[in-house]
Amino acid sequence: MVKVSILDFITKGIQILVQERSPRVKGLDPSKLSEDSTVHADEWPSEAWAAGWGEAATVTHSSGYSIVPTGLWSPEPVLVRGEYEDIWKHIKNQLRRPVKDAGGLVVWGQPGIGKLSFLQFALAKAFERKYPVALCNRNGSLYFFSEHGPQLIPLAALDSCVLPDNTLVLYDSHGSGEPPSNFTDPESTAFVVQAASPRVTRWNGWRKRRGAHDWTMDLWAEKEIVAAK
Repeated sequence: MVKVSILDFITKGIQILVQERSPRVKGLDPSKLSEDSTVHADEWPSEAWAAGWGEAATVTHSSGYSIVPTGLWSPEPVLVRGEYEDIWKHIKNQLRRPVKDAGGLVVWGQPGIGKLSFLQFALAKAFERKYPVALCNRNGSLYFFSEHGPQLIPLAALDSCVLPDNTLVLYDSHGSGEPPSNFTDPESTAFVVQAASPRVTRWNGWRKRRGAHDWTMDLWAEKEIVAAK
């Protein structure tokens, strides 16, 4: 007969209890999430983070407009339309909201109007202010950026409560519809910004559930078109 001490019994019980209560991802341990990832990482996130974290997001172009010089995930620099600053100001104000107020923003407009360029601008501004930010522009995974650097995280490994409170989530719908439920369910404290087409069915559902706003992008002004050439 094997004798088990009371201390061993209690210790074993605690271990079992901890295992049962542990979520798939505890808190946010980006390095651990990256180790569990089997998706292919691009090179640009590390380079962009190293160049942009805590640094000015834009420089002044000879045209008088500001540009995001890195281009981030695209090879070209981004012209900062005047409207971008207005949208970013709105986002900054919303990120100061109480965590319990979910919110969100849909930036929508016609093809070619600059929705995805705005996401690049917003990512650069988040780097500048050292905001925790997630970029979801690929199927099945996202890049999470923090003071520790970029991490590639599979959506399947991400619970709604894992991201830090008020994490800015930049979502490119690629015509596929609403952002993943990881960010839009009631437990998530993320602030989602979706770049979307005018097709309301692709974003109106989560917008209503989260009490999010929508922003209709203006057509390009003639001077913006000239500056972009």
